[in-house]
Amino acid sequence: MKSARALVYARFSIDTFSEWALAQPFRLLCYNGEINWLRGNIKHMRASEAPMKSDRFGADFAYVLPTIQVGGSDSMVLDNALELLYHSGRSLPYSMLLLPEAWEQNPRLSDQKRAFYEHHSNLINPWDGPATLPFTDGRFVGALLDRNGLLPSRYTLTKGGIALLASEAEGVSRNRTWCSNSDCSQVACF
Repeated sequence: MKSARALVYARFSIDTFSEWALAQPFRLLCYNGEINWLRGNIKHMRASEAPMKSDRFGADFAYVLPTIQVGGSDSMVLDNALELLYHSGRSLPYSMLLLPEAWEQNPRLSDQKRAFYEHHSNLINPWDGPATLPFTDGRFVGALLDRNGLLPSRYTLTKGGIALLASEAEGVSRNRTWCSNSDCSQVACF
């Protein structure tokens, strides 16, 4: 498989015992953090399965169920929900609405964006918790922070056109000049 974009992820597990069954799938999403309301999100996804349908899957949608793998880690469960949206025909940036910004009390939000979030809040409960979430489908590379900014991240662009993102304070040095804007024209970040 060839791809114009890729994510490489390194992490030391501090809160779980390492075992293959809990390995993060990383098909679309790299994930460092935790989902605070995991049981609630799983219950909402399960309750939403009955009325779900997709033109893309048609009668085969029954094979997609259950949408969430039983016994999976929070990373796996989040990845399951993201893949459901993405493979149902939504773009990857749109599918990342699973983790919307904290919009409810934001006075600077435009009326159009507020209406967008209000509409989607009826369809998808936000997944929340301290997290840094890089994502890619091979065409787009992006990253989100959690709604409350509990796990801040830093990024930089190298002279070779590589975007580096770290969720640890000193993971990306602020004292080095990695590239100028013209050197990084081929990097897609949003």
